[in-house]
Amino acid sequence: MSDSPRDNLPKDLAKQFAKLERKLWVKETTIAVLGALLVFVVAWAIAFASDRFWDTPVRLRSALLLCSGVGMMAYLVVWLRNWRWDRRDERSFARIIQMTQRRLGDKLLGAVELANGELKQGRMSPALRQAAIEQVSHSAKNFDFTSVIDHGSVRKLVGVALVVMGAAIATTIVAPRASWNALARLSAPFLDAPRFTFVTLSELPEELIVQHGDDFTVRGKVEYHGFWKPDIGRVQFAEQAEQEIPLADKTIVARVEGQTIEGGLRIRVGDAEATVKISPTHPPVLGKLHADVLYPQYLQYPDTNFTFSGPTL
Repeated sequence: MSDSPRDNLPKDLAKQFAKLERKLWVKETTIAVLGALLVFVVAWAIAFASDRFWDTPVRLRSALLLCSGVGMMAYLVVWLRNWRWDRRDERSFARIIQMTQRRLGDKLLGAVELANGELKQGRMSPALRQAAIEQVSHSAKNFDFTSVIDHGSVRKLVGVALVVMGAAIATTIVAPRASWNALARLSAPFLDAPRFTFVTLSELPEELIVQHGDDFTVRGKVEYHGFWKPDIGRVQFAEQAEQEIPLADKTIVARVEGQTIEGGLRIRVGDAEATVKISPTHPPVLGKLHADVLYPQYLQYPDTNFTFSGPTL
């Protein structure tokens, strides 16, 4: 706590200031600790949620880490300013009281300045000065200095912290691998840590050559790695409308309308996603056929050339 000299103040008044200082220290330390912790947990939650929709890029994870670091540092700097670098003294405490109890605060500030010899005292004798200080101390004797502290902000912060921390703990218990993976990717964004997903897609072709304009089917497998086991998937070709597909026996069977242009078929199940390149191709057609007909010599027919067009002979 504070080591500022209070020898010139009456003991009762000094104790009241000390009590106010302790309460302020508890309040502002609580705000600093919970605020810094909340900033980081919120960044962690954003990273966790983002990884459920896509592979959060390095830049976004770096921005989250930077913002959370700046927020945590801001809480630390404010606390250090009040309790280390420019530590409050009795004048500061008197001004805090002055904000809600103007008359009492004025008297306390005057008493502190008298005790420290900061006021021009003229011909005031030490005894008269001490009597003035004692009078202020007596008038403030029944007033609880700590009552000027507004605990509303702390209560709100504690309430928010309980909700956020409770949600974070519950999520970590239910989905530990996803939670710690998100934390690792947030803490070290430039390390290429793979994203954890509750779902893995497999046995999907990288490219599928289909008949031009005809409906086609894409098949694959689904593996689950946690409590989230969706039974519905979604497919979307290029910019066309998204459609839902049911999943049965951990199998993907996506029936897609015929396409005439090359594009990507995006398949999403839970937080996993894969893209299959679709290449529509016209079926082979017999365009033109040249045939040389050679008859047996005993027929004495001349050799003949034929040209056929179209798909039939």
